[in-house]
Amino acid sequence: MEEELKESVVSGLISVVIGVGITYGVWQVTTTPWDIVGVLVAVSLSSFFSGFGSRFGAGIDTEG
Repeated sequence: MEEELKESVVSGLISVVIGVGITYGVWQVTTTPWDIVGVLVAVSLSSFFSGFGSRFGAGIDTEG
C-alpha cells in the first residue's frame, strides 16, 4: 500500500507540472489580464488530485 501511495504522489506531481506548464503557456499567448497566481494554484490543485486519484485508483486491488 505504501508503494502505491508513493507512485500516486509522483503521478500527481507530474500532473501538476504538465497542467501548470500548459496553463502558463496559454496565458502567455492569450495576454488576458488574469490573476495568474490564482489560476496556477487552481490548476495545480486540480492537476495533482486528478493524477493522484487516477494512479491511486488504478493501484487498488479489488479482487481481494
